[in-house]
Amino acid sequence: MQASVPSGELTGPGNVVISVSDSVTGLQSAASAVFSIVPASGSTTILAMNIAGCNSAWDSKSQQLLLPVLSADSQYPNMVVGVNPATGAVVHTAQVQPDPCAFSATDDGSYAYTGFGAANYITRLSLPNLDASMTWTLPTDPQEGPLWAYDLQPAPGAAHTIAADFAASNRWPPYAGNVTVYDDGVARAQTATSGGRDDGNIQWGAGSSQVYTANPTTGGWIISTYNVDASGVTFAQRRSIPGPAPTGGAGIHFDSTTGYLYDDSGSVYDPVSDTSVGNYNASGFVALDAAMNRVFILGQIGNGYAIQSFDKTGFARVGYLGLPPLVGTPVAFIRWGSNGLAILTFNVNAAVYGGGIHGDGTGPAGMLYIINDMKFVSPNSVPATSINDIPPVHSFERVSPLTAMHRSSGISD
Repeated sequence: MQASVPSGELTGPGNVVISVSDSVTGLQSAASAVFSIVPASGSTTILAMNIAGCNSAWDSKSQQLLLPVLSADSQYPNMVVGVNPATGAVVHTAQVQPDPCAFSATDDGSYAYTGFGAANYITRLSLPNLDASMTWTLPTDPQEGPLWAYDLQPAPGAAHTIAADFAASNRWPPYAGNVTVYDDGVARAQTATSGGRDDGNIQWGAGSSQVYTANPTTGGWIISTYNVDASGVTFAQRRSIPGPAPTGGAGIHFDSTTGYLYDDSGSVYDPVSDTSVGNYNASGFVALDAAMNRVFILGQIGNGYAIQSFDKTGFARVGYLGLPPLVGTPVAFIRWGSNGLAILTFNVNAAVYGGGIHGDGTGPAGMLYIINDMKFVSPNSVPATSINDIPPVHSFERVSPLTAMHRSSGISD
Protein backbone atom coordinates (compact mmCIF):
# COMPACT_ATOMS: atom_id res chain seq x y z
CA MET A 1 0.00 0.00 0.00
CA GLN A 2 1.28 3.45 -0.90
CA ALA A 3 -0.04 6.82 0.21
CA SER A 4 0.84 10.47 -0.26
CA VAL A 5 1.17 12.29 3.06
CA PRO A 6 0.84 16.09 3.08
CA SER A 7 3.90 17.82 4.51
CA GLY A 8 1.74 19.57 7.05
CA GLU A 9 1.11 16.22 8.74
CA LEU A 10 4.85 15.71 9.30
CA THR A 11 5.70 18.85 11.24
CA GLY A 12 6.03 17.16 14.65
CA PRO A 13 6.99 13.73 15.99
CA GLY A 14 4.22 11.25 16.65
CA ASN A 15 2.52 8.04 15.57
CA VAL A 16 -0.37 7.49 13.19
CA VAL A 17 -2.31 4.22 13.32
CA ILE A 18 -3.16 2.84 9.86
CA SER A 19 -5.94 0.34 9.26
CA VAL A 20 -7.96 -0.79 6.23
CA SER A 21 -11.74 -0.55 5.88
CA ASP A 22 -14.25 -1.39 3.16
CA SER A 23 -16.82 1.37 2.61
CA VAL A 24 -19.25 -1.05 0.97
CA THR A 25 -19.39 -3.77 3.64
CA GLY A 26 -18.29 -1.63 6.57
CA LEU A 27 -15.69 -4.25 7.48
CA GLN A 28 -12.42 -3.09 9.01
CA SER A 29 -9.13 -4.90 9.43
CA ALA A 30 -8.53 -6.33 12.89
CA ALA A 31 -4.81 -5.67 12.62
CA SER A 32 -3.32 -2.22 12.21
CA ALA A 33 0.10 -0.71 11.64
CA VAL A 34 1.80 2.42 12.89
CA PHE A 35 3.42 5.12 10.77
CA SER A 36 6.00 6.83 13.00
CA ILE A 37 7.08 10.42 12.47
CA VAL A 38 10.47 10.93 14.07
CA PRO A 39 12.37 14.21 14.38
CA ALA A 40 15.09 14.86 11.82
CA SER A 41 17.40 16.40 14.37
CA GLY A 42 21.16 16.68 14.32
CA SER A 43 23.09 13.43 14.40
CA THR A 44 20.21 11.16 15.46
CA THR A 45 18.42 8.88 13.02
CA ILE A 46 15.65 6.50 14.09
CA LEU A 47 14.08 3.71 12.04
CA ALA A 48 10.71 2.54 13.34
CA MET A 49 9.55 -0.95 12.31
CA ASN A 50 6.24 -2.71 13.00
CA ILE A 51 7.60 -5.95 14.47
CA ALA A 52 6.72 -7.72 17.74
CA GLY A 53 9.80 -9.26 19.31
CA CYS A 54 10.53 -9.81 22.97
CA ASN A 55 14.32 -10.12 22.85
CA SER A 56 17.23 -9.19 20.63
CA ALA A 57 20.91 -9.78 19.90
CA TRP A 58 23.59 -8.21 17.75
CA ASP A 59 25.74 -10.34 15.47
CA SER A 60 28.81 -8.22 14.81
CA LYS A 61 30.20 -10.69 12.29
CA SER A 62 27.26 -10.47 9.87
CA GLN A 63 26.23 -6.96 11.01
CA GLN A 64 22.60 -7.84 11.66
CA LEU A 65 20.14 -7.38 14.49
CA LEU A 66 18.57 -10.71 15.46
CA LEU A 67 15.05 -10.90 16.87
CA PRO A 68 12.75 -13.74 17.94
CA VAL A 69 9.26 -12.68 16.78
CA LEU A 70 6.08 -13.48 18.73
CA SER A 71 3.03 -15.28 17.35
CA ALA A 72 1.06 -12.02 17.61
CA ASP A 73 3.14 -10.35 14.91
CA SER A 74 1.26 -9.92 11.64
CA GLN A 75 4.27 -10.27 9.27
CA TYR A 76 6.78 -12.70 10.80
CA PRO A 77 4.90 -14.73 13.43
CA ASN A 78 6.97 -17.40 15.21
CA MET A 79 10.14 -16.62 13.30
CA VAL A 80 13.67 -15.55 14.11
CA VAL A 81 14.61 -12.69 11.81
CA GLY A 82 17.82 -10.91 10.89
CA VAL A 83 17.49 -7.16 10.26
CA ASN A 84 19.90 -4.85 8.47
CA PRO A 85 19.98 -1.91 10.90
CA ALA A 86 21.10 0.55 8.21
CA THR A 87 17.98 0.03 6.07
CA GLY A 88 15.48 -1.80 8.31
CA ALA A 89 15.29 -4.63 5.76
CA VAL A 90 14.62 -8.15 7.01
CA VAL A 91 17.44 -10.09 5.36
CA HIS A 92 17.05 -13.56 6.91
CA THR A 93 14.16 -15.52 8.45
CA ALA A 94 13.67 -18.91 10.08
CA GLN A 95 10.38 -20.50 11.14
CA VAL A 96 10.51 -21.80 14.72
CA GLN A 97 8.22 -23.02 17.54
CA PRO A 98 5.48 -20.74 18.95
CA ASP A 99 6.46 -17.57 20.80
CA PRO A 100 10.27 -17.55 20.73
CA CYS A 101 11.54 -15.32 23.53
CA ALA A 102 14.59 -16.52 25.48
CA PHE A 103 17.33 -15.63 23.02
CA SER A 104 21.06 -15.07 22.60
CA ALA A 105 23.77 -15.21 19.93
CA THR A 106 27.31 -16.55 20.26
CA ASP A 107 30.19 -14.12 20.43
CA ASP A 108 31.88 -15.59 17.33
CA GLY A 109 28.90 -15.22 14.98
CA SER A 110 28.27 -18.98 14.67
CA TYR A 111 24.85 -19.57 16.23
CA ALA A 112 21.69 -18.05 17.67
CA TYR A 113 19.84 -19.97 20.39
CA THR A 114 16.19 -19.49 21.31
CA GLY A 115 13.67 -20.87 23.78
CA PHE A 116 9.89 -20.64 23.59
CA GLY A 117 7.00 -19.43 25.68
CA ALA A 118 4.65 -22.15 24.41
CA ALA A 119 6.94 -25.14 23.83
CA ASN A 120 9.53 -26.97 25.93
CA TYR A 121 12.35 -26.83 23.38
CA ILE A 122 15.55 -24.97 22.62
CA THR A 123 16.48 -24.38 18.98
CA ARG A 124 19.91 -23.52 17.59
CA LEU A 125 20.18 -21.70 14.26
CA SER A 126 23.35 -21.24 12.24
CA LEU A 127 24.44 -17.70 11.42
CA PRO A 128 24.30 -15.65 9.32
CA ASN A 129 21.49 -17.31 7.34
CA LEU A 130 19.46 -18.67 10.29
CA ASP A 131 19.49 -22.16 8.81
CA ALA A 132 20.71 -25.68 9.73
CA SER A 133 18.49 -25.70 12.80
CA MET A 134 18.90 -28.15 15.67
CA THR A 135 16.19 -28.56 18.33
CA TRP A 136 16.15 -30.50 21.59
CA THR A 137 13.52 -31.15 24.24
CA LEU A 138 13.76 -29.71 27.74
CA PRO A 139 13.08 -31.73 30.92
CA THR A 140 9.76 -32.27 32.64
CA ASP A 141 9.32 -31.52 36.34
CA PRO A 142 7.34 -34.19 38.29
CA GLN A 143 5.10 -31.55 39.88
CA GLU A 144 5.19 -28.68 37.42
CA GLY A 145 5.13 -30.53 34.10
CA PRO A 146 7.12 -29.60 30.95
CA LEU A 147 9.62 -26.80 31.49
CA TRP A 148 10.43 -23.98 29.09
CA ALA A 149 13.57 -21.88 28.78
CA TYR A 150 13.24 -18.81 30.96
CA ASP A 151 16.68 -17.61 29.88
CA LEU A 152 19.72 -18.99 28.09
CA GLN A 153 23.24 -17.79 27.38
CA PRO A 154 26.08 -19.18 25.22
CA ALA A 155 29.41 -19.65 26.98
CA PRO A 156 32.06 -17.02 26.10
CA GLY A 157 34.38 -18.39 23.44
CA ALA A 158 32.48 -21.70 23.29
CA ALA A 159 29.72 -21.49 20.69
CA HIS A 160 28.54 -25.09 21.17
CA THR A 161 27.88 -24.64 24.92
CA ILE A 162 25.00 -22.81 26.60
CA ALA A 163 23.65 -22.41 30.13
CA ALA A 164 19.88 -22.41 30.55
CA ASP A 165 17.44 -21.65 33.33
CA PHE A 166 13.91 -23.07 33.25
CA ALA A 167 10.38 -22.17 34.24
CA ALA A 168 7.06 -23.98 34.34
CA SER A 169 4.48 -23.15 31.70
CA ASN A 170 1.44 -23.57 33.98
CA ARG A 171 1.99 -20.67 36.34
CA TRP A 172 3.01 -17.01 36.40
CA PRO A 173 5.30 -15.75 37.91
CA PRO A 174 7.31 -18.72 36.71
CA TYR A 175 8.73 -21.50 38.79
CA ALA A 176 12.50 -21.68 38.26
CA GLY A 177 14.02 -25.09 37.63
CA ASN A 178 17.60 -26.29 37.73
CA VAL A 179 20.38 -24.42 35.94
CA THR A 180 21.67 -26.74 33.21
CA VAL A 181 24.62 -26.63 30.80
CA TYR A 182 24.22 -28.12 27.30
CA ASP A 183 26.87 -29.05 24.75
CA ASP A 184 25.36 -29.37 21.27
CA GLY A 185 21.99 -30.06 22.87
CA VAL A 186 23.27 -32.71 25.30
CA ALA A 187 22.84 -31.83 28.97
CA ARG A 188 25.76 -32.25 31.33
CA ALA A 189 24.85 -34.73 34.03
CA GLN A 190 24.92 -32.44 37.04
CA THR A 191 22.34 -29.65 37.36
CA ALA A 192 21.78 -27.32 40.29
CA THR A 193 19.38 -24.87 41.89
CA SER A 194 19.77 -22.24 44.59
CA GLY A 195 16.95 -23.87 46.53
CA GLY A 196 14.93 -20.67 46.57
CA ARG A 197 13.19 -21.12 43.22
CA ASP A 198 14.25 -17.58 42.46
CA ASP A 199 16.76 -17.98 39.63
CA GLY A 200 16.02 -15.86 36.59
CA ASN A 201 18.15 -14.00 34.09
CA ILE A 202 21.41 -15.94 33.51
CA GLN A 203 24.93 -14.74 32.65
CA TRP A 204 28.31 -16.41 32.29
CA GLY A 205 31.30 -14.97 34.11
CA ALA A 206 34.64 -14.15 32.53
CA GLY A 207 35.20 -17.74 31.36
CA SER A 208 33.26 -20.97 31.23
CA SER A 209 33.69 -21.89 34.90
CA GLN A 210 30.96 -19.76 36.51
CA VAL A 211 27.43 -18.62 35.77
CA TYR A 212 25.25 -16.16 37.65
CA THR A 213 21.49 -15.90 37.93
CA ALA A 214 19.52 -12.90 39.16
CA ASN A 215 15.97 -12.30 40.27
CA PRO A 216 14.64 -8.79 41.05
CA THR A 217 12.80 -8.23 44.33
CA THR A 218 11.05 -5.27 45.97
CA GLY A 219 14.26 -4.57 47.88
CA GLY A 220 16.96 -5.18 45.30
CA TRP A 221 18.19 -8.43 43.75
CA ILE A 222 18.85 -12.05 44.63
CA ILE A 223 22.02 -13.15 42.83
CA SER A 224 23.18 -16.77 42.82
CA THR A 225 26.58 -18.08 41.74
CA TYR A 226 27.17 -21.50 40.18
CA ASN A 227 30.42 -23.28 39.41
CA VAL A 228 30.66 -25.12 36.09
CA ASP A 229 32.96 -27.98 35.09
CA ALA A 230 32.86 -30.96 32.71
CA SER A 231 30.37 -32.79 34.90
CA GLY A 232 27.89 -29.93 35.03
CA VAL A 233 26.72 -27.25 37.46
CA THR A 234 27.23 -26.87 41.24
CA PHE A 235 25.50 -24.26 43.38
CA ALA A 236 28.01 -21.99 45.15
CA GLN A 237 26.21 -19.12 46.91
CA ARG A 238 23.04 -17.04 47.02
CA ARG A 239 23.10 -13.36 48.00
CA SER A 240 20.45 -10.71 48.60
CA ILE A 241 21.77 -7.43 47.23
CA PRO A 242 19.87 -4.46 48.70
CA GLY A 243 18.93 -1.62 46.42
CA PRO A 244 16.08 0.07 44.60
CA ALA A 245 13.31 -2.18 43.35
CA PRO A 246 13.87 -2.84 39.63
CA THR A 247 10.86 -1.61 37.69
CA GLY A 248 12.17 -1.56 34.12
CA GLY A 249 14.21 -4.46 32.85
CA ALA A 250 14.77 -7.54 34.97
CA GLY A 251 18.22 -8.55 33.79
CA ILE A 252 21.89 -8.57 34.71
CA HIS A 253 24.81 -7.93 32.38
CA PHE A 254 28.35 -9.21 32.95
CA ASP A 255 31.31 -7.07 31.86
CA SER A 256 34.51 -9.06 31.39
CA THR A 257 36.70 -5.94 31.59
CA THR A 258 35.65 -5.16 35.16
CA GLY A 259 34.36 -8.58 36.27
CA TYR A 260 31.23 -6.86 37.60
CA LEU A 261 27.50 -7.51 37.17
CA TYR A 262 25.38 -4.54 36.06
CA ASP A 263 21.65 -4.80 36.75
CA ASP A 264 18.73 -2.96 35.18
CA SER A 265 18.13 -0.90 38.32
CA GLY A 266 21.48 0.81 37.72
CA SER A 267 23.42 -1.00 40.46
CA VAL A 268 26.86 -2.60 40.06
CA TYR A 269 27.92 -5.70 42.01
CA ASP A 270 31.31 -7.43 42.32
CA PRO A 271 30.52 -11.17 42.63
CA VAL A 272 34.12 -12.05 43.59
CA SER A 273 34.37 -9.76 46.61
CA ASP A 274 30.60 -9.95 47.20
CA THR A 275 30.33 -6.16 47.43
CA SER A 276 28.25 -3.41 45.88
CA VAL A 277 30.45 -1.19 43.71
CA GLY A 278 28.17 1.72 42.94
CA ASN A 279 24.96 2.97 41.32
CA TYR A 280 24.25 5.04 38.20
CA ASN A 281 21.25 6.80 39.73
CA ALA A 282 19.05 5.61 36.89
CA SER A 283 16.83 2.62 36.26
CA GLY A 284 15.17 0.98 33.29
CA PHE A 285 17.06 -1.13 30.74
CA VAL A 286 20.86 -1.27 30.70
CA ALA A 287 23.12 -1.69 27.64
CA LEU A 288 26.90 -1.89 28.15
CA ASP A 289 29.77 -0.91 25.89
CA ALA A 290 33.04 -2.00 27.50
CA ALA A 291 35.29 -0.64 24.75
CA MET A 292 33.57 2.74 24.82
CA ASN A 293 33.53 2.81 28.65
CA ARG A 294 29.84 3.66 28.55
CA VAL A 295 26.65 2.44 30.19
CA PHE A 296 23.38 3.38 28.44
CA ILE A 297 20.14 3.29 30.44
CA LEU A 298 16.69 3.58 28.86
CA GLY A 299 14.10 5.00 31.25
CA GLN A 300 10.82 6.88 31.36
CA ILE A 301 10.39 10.63 31.58
CA GLY A 302 6.82 11.81 32.08
CA ASN A 303 4.77 9.96 29.48
CA GLY A 304 7.77 9.36 27.22
CA TYR A 305 11.23 7.80 27.27
CA ALA A 306 14.84 8.92 27.18
CA ILE A 307 18.29 7.32 27.17
CA GLN A 308 21.07 8.45 29.49
CA SER A 309 24.72 7.56 29.07
CA PHE A 310 27.19 7.22 31.93
CA ASP A 311 30.92 6.90 32.35
CA LYS A 312 31.09 3.19 33.15
CA THR A 313 33.87 3.36 35.71
CA GLY A 314 33.30 6.88 37.01
CA PHE A 315 29.48 6.59 37.31
CA ALA A 316 28.99 10.21 36.13
CA ARG A 317 26.24 10.99 33.65
CA VAL A 318 27.73 12.25 30.40
CA GLY A 319 24.87 12.28 27.90
CA TYR A 320 21.13 12.40 27.40
CA LEU A 321 18.96 11.53 24.39
CA GLY A 322 15.24 12.32 24.44
CA LEU A 323 13.13 9.99 22.30
CA PRO A 324 10.03 10.64 20.18
CA PRO A 325 6.79 9.01 21.33
CA LEU A 326 7.10 5.22 21.39
CA VAL A 327 4.28 2.78 20.68
CA GLY A 328 4.08 0.28 23.53
CA THR A 329 6.30 -0.43 26.53
CA PRO A 330 10.03 -1.25 26.14
CA VAL A 331 10.93 -4.91 26.69
CA ALA A 332 14.50 -5.04 25.32
CA PHE A 333 17.37 -2.60 24.76
CA ILE A 334 20.77 -3.33 23.19
CA ARG A 335 23.89 -1.77 21.68
CA TRP A 336 24.75 -2.58 18.09
CA GLY A 337 27.49 -1.57 15.68
CA SER A 338 29.74 1.43 16.18
CA ASN A 339 27.09 4.02 17.08
CA GLY A 340 23.77 2.21 17.40
CA LEU A 341 21.12 1.34 19.99
CA ALA A 342 17.87 -0.59 19.51
CA ILE A 343 14.63 -0.70 21.50
CA LEU A 344 11.90 -3.33 21.30
CA THR A 345 8.43 -2.49 22.61
CA PHE A 346 5.35 -4.54 23.40
CA ASN A 347 1.95 -2.97 22.69
CA VAL A 348 -0.59 -4.39 25.12
CA ASN A 349 -3.23 -2.20 23.45
CA ALA A 350 -3.03 -4.14 20.19
CA ALA A 351 -6.20 -5.86 19.04
CA VAL A 352 -4.49 -9.25 19.08
CA TYR A 353 -4.17 -8.92 22.87
CA GLY A 354 -7.75 -7.76 23.28
CA GLY A 355 -6.81 -4.12 23.56
CA GLY A 356 -5.40 -4.50 27.08
CA ILE A 357 -7.29 -3.47 30.20
CA HIS A 358 -7.78 0.12 29.12
CA GLY A 359 -6.60 -0.09 25.52
CA ASP A 360 -8.54 0.62 22.36
CA GLY A 361 -7.24 -2.36 20.39
CA THR A 362 -5.17 -0.35 17.92
CA GLY A 363 -1.64 -0.51 16.63
CA PRO A 364 0.81 -3.35 16.00
CA ALA A 365 1.68 -6.00 18.58
CA GLY A 366 5.10 -4.40 19.02
CA MET A 367 7.73 -2.11 17.52
CA LEU A 368 11.45 -2.07 16.82
CA TYR A 369 13.21 1.29 17.04
CA ILE A 370 16.71 1.35 15.53
CA ILE A 371 18.76 4.35 16.68
CA ASN A 372 22.00 5.56 15.15
CA ASP A 373 23.78 8.53 16.70
CA MET A 374 27.53 9.00 16.31
CA LYS A 375 27.63 11.86 18.83
CA PHE A 376 25.56 10.35 21.64
CA VAL A 377 26.75 6.74 21.24
CA SER A 378 30.38 7.75 21.49
CA PRO A 379 33.22 7.72 24.03
CA ASN A 380 33.33 11.50 23.61
CA SER A 381 29.61 12.12 24.15
CA VAL A 382 28.64 15.20 26.11
CA PRO A 383 25.23 16.32 27.38
CA ALA A 384 23.00 18.03 24.83
CA THR A 385 22.24 20.56 27.55
CA SER A 386 23.61 21.33 30.98
CA ILE A 387 23.27 18.37 33.35
CA ASN A 388 21.29 20.61 35.70
CA ASP A 389 18.75 21.27 32.95
CA ILE A 390 18.14 17.60 32.17
CA PRO A 391 14.79 16.40 33.56
CA PRO A 392 14.86 13.32 35.79
CA VAL A 393 14.43 9.98 34.04
CA HIS A 394 12.18 7.60 35.92
CA SER A 395 11.89 3.85 35.98
CA PHE A 396 8.75 2.16 34.71
CA GLU A 397 6.80 -1.04 35.18
CA ARG A 398 8.29 -3.90 33.22
CA VAL A 399 5.64 -5.69 31.17
CA SER A 400 7.31 -8.42 29.15
CA PRO A 401 5.38 -9.92 26.23
CA LEU A 402 5.16 -13.31 27.90
CA THR A 403 4.04 -11.70 31.17
CA ALA A 404 1.22 -9.89 29.39
CA MET A 405 0.17 -12.99 27.45
CA HIS A 406 0.09 -15.07 30.61
CA ARG A 407 -1.91 -12.36 32.40
CA SER A 408 -4.45 -12.18 29.58
CA SER A 409 -4.85 -15.96 29.55
CA GLY A 410 -5.57 -16.09 33.27
CA ILE A 411 -2.48 -18.14 34.18
CA SER A 412 -1.39 -17.55 37.77
CA ASP A 413 0.20 -19.22 40.73
